[in-house]
Parts: sequence; structure tokens; C-alpha cells
Amino acid sequence: MSARRDTIPPGPATPAEELTVGRLGQALRRHLARVLATAALLVLATAIVLFFIEPRYTSRSALYVGSDIAAITGVTTSANARLPDEPTIESEIEVIKSRQIINAVIDRLGLAKRAEFNEAGLLRALFGPRPGRRVAGERYGPEREIVIDNFLDHLEVYQQGRSRVIVIEFWSHDPALAARVVNALAHEYIQTNLRSKVATTEQVIRWLQAQVKRLRRQVLQAEQAIDRYQTAHPLLVAERNAQALKRLDELDRLLTQTRSQRIATEARLAELRRLAGRRDASRLVLAATGDATRAPLEMAQLKADAALHSAGVRYGPLHPRRLAAAAERRTVTEGLDRNRRVALQREGLALQAIDRQARQYQDEIERLTAALAEARTRRIRLDAMERDAQSNRQLLDNLLTRLKDLRARREILDLTENKRVISRGFVPAEPSFPRKGPILAIALVAGLLLGGFLALAHDGRPPAAD
Repeated sequence: MSARRDTIPPGPATPAEELTVGRLGQALRRHLARVLATAALLVLATAIVLFFIEPRYTSRSALYVGSDIAAITGVTTSANARLPDEPTIESEIEVIKSRQIINAVIDRLGLAKRAEFNEAGLLRALFGPRPGRRVAGERYGPEREIVIDNFLDHLEVYQQGRSRVIVIEFWSHDPALAARVVNALAHEYIQTNLRSKVATTEQVIRWLQAQVKRLRRQVLQAEQAIDRYQTAHPLLVAERNAQALKRLDELDRLLTQTRSQRIATEARLAELRRLAGRRDASRLVLAATGDATRAPLEMAQLKADAALHSAGVRYGPLHPRRLAAAAERRTVTEGLDRNRRVALQREGLALQAIDRQARQYQDEIERLTAALAEARTRRIRLDAMERDAQSNRQLLDNLLTRLKDLRARREILDLTENKRVISRGFVPAEPSFPRKGPILAIALVAGLLLGGFLALAHDGRPPAAD
């Protein structure tokens, strides 16, 4: 059944449809000349208007804005190369459209003398300049403001997709001027950016030079203070300190020897005092002191003892010879006693001299020990001063290295610029407005449609709703 339906031929058209299509064809055939005339008149009018419209020529230049991180570090990562920094791109676009750069391009190309830029339009004369274009701090005369506003009307700056490329478009009635303007604008933008970097580098260099001068003065003062401190405290010098330590060792040795001598002297003095009360004290004293010069006195005492004994045996107690022998013995004994007292006195004086020498050694040891202790304390302060001086020297070296790098960077800054022209503006061969071919084609189609409508209207039958 469905197949039968598919093979059924369509029915004949309704009378209304045959009347509409027929009437339309008849009207077009009857009024063909009018339709063609209408189209020709519209095309002619359009051509006349296009003839009087001054053509606009648009030139384009493309700039690549690299990453500042890559420019500083010299490392370009895939993320930096692929992802644009939107705020940076928008900021650079505003910099390109800044009045400072535009004013420099106007002066460079003499645009203020061209009627295309120094005439105020009707809308600007009525409503004034467009808001939002003037930057705080910029002051220009009314004539220059007109030129700048006209320049901005001819200018278009935008980001190419989501890349780091900024496109500068400028239209003018002079194609060569349009190319010169976009190239001059790109050049002035790059030079302004370069001058800004150079000025910043110069400012940093001046600051570093001031810091270097200050640090050099501090290092010199620190070294002079160290020299004065070492001069005022000789023990801080390594050689003087070594001599002091050597002298301290020698004093310790001498003090030990002196103490040994004192012990020996005290022993002899005690022995002399112990033997002083015995009967043969004189001989024992002589033996204890070991003084060989007293040997004749000892022999005289022995002879006096022998003579006294012999006289006592031969003669009575009051015999003159016995009395003479006793007197001689007393004389010899008194001499020996004097020698004993002298020996005791000498040993006592020797002991006092040893004590004085020991006290001198001890005082000098204490003085050197205190001086060395003070030197250690002062050495700590000297080490701190030397550390401060060394830190200032290292900081000075770092600043000098940084200053050298900045000076080298200033010299090659134009070689490492991260903003460059990737496409220069060329003189356009065809105008960007008006496009005569498409406009005339549209005018022809519109004229044919208008002529057909007029033909149907003249025929008294408007077109059907469909």
C-alpha cells in the first residue's frame, strides 16, 4: 500500500498558484526595461558615491612581545613560549596607544601639517574629544590634541588571538603614509621600551655606584681600625703572642728552679740551726756549709784544744801557760762562732734573695697570664672586626660584580630586547575602504530586487505571502 502511495503522481497546481507565478512572470516580462533601468540607476548612483568617497588604505605591522622572565633569566620554557600574559599584553597595547609614543611619531613624520589629522570632525566639534584617552600628567595644546585624537581614530591595536603577537593597524588616505606610520609606531614603541630599560639600568648603576663608594669607605675604615687596634695591643700580633707564650714557659721553668733552690737553702739553714748547740758545732757547721776557707780555723781550734789539754796535764789551772792556751782557744772559738753566724746570716740572705726572685717570677707570670687573657678577649673583638670587614669586602665584591654585569647588560641591551617586529608594514596596493567590487555587486542585486518590486506594484498585484 505504501509503494502504491509512492507511485501516485502529484496533483495539478491550484488556480491561485498558477495565477501568482504567471502574473509574476508576465509582470517581469512587461516591465523588464523598468527593472533593468532601476538596477542601472542604483548601480550608477552607488558608483557616483564611491567615486566621491576618498579611499582608505590600511597597513599592518606585527610585534612579538616576549616574556620578561625569559628576557631576564635567559631561559625560555615551553609554558612561557606558549601561554601569553594577558595583563602584560593589554598593558603593552596601552603603551603603544599612549600619547607619548603617538606624539613622538607625529613629530617624526610631521603629521601635524597634514589636513587629514589637523582638522576637527563634526562629532568632535560638537561633543569634544573622546573620554578615557588622556593620561594624567600629559599636557598638550588644543591643536595637538586634535592631531592626536585624529591619529587615534585612524589607529587600531589588538592582540592576535591568544598569542604574544600584537597587531598595529593604521589607515590613511595615503597608502605610503599608512605604512610609514605603522613602522614608525612599532619602532618608537621598541625604542621607548629600550630607553626605559636603559634608564632603569642607569638608575640601578648609579645606586650601585653610591653603594660601592660607601662600602669602600667602610672597608677602608674597618681595615684602619684593625691596624690601630693591633698597634695598641701588640699581643694580638701572632709573633708577639708567640714570644709572650715562650717567655711564660721560660718563667715557669725559672720559677720551678728557684723553688728548688729555696727548698735546698731552707734545708741547709735548718741543718745549721740544728747543729748550732752541739759541742763540736763549729766543726759541724763547717761540714754543713762546705766552706773550705774555714779549714785553717779548724786546724787552729784543734791545735788550741791540744795545747790546752797538754797545759792542763802539765800545769795547774792557774798556770800562765794553761791560761794562755785557754785564751788562745777562746779566741779561735770566737772566730769560729763568728764564722757560724756569718754562715747562718748568708744562708738567710740567700733564702731572702731566692724569695724575692721567686716573687718577681711569679709577678711576671701573673702579668703575662693576665695580658694573654686580655689578649684573648681582645682577639675575639678583633675577630669580630675582621669578620665585619670581610663581610663588607664580600658585599663590595658582589656589588662590583653586579655593577660590571649591569654595565655589560647596558651595552648589549638592544641585542637582548624581548620585543621585536616580526612583520613590517607594507604599502597597501588596494584600499581597505570602500571595496568597490562587492559594493557594486550588492547595489546591482538591490536594484534588481527594487525594480521587480516596483514592477509588481505597478501591475497592481503585490507578491504573495509565500
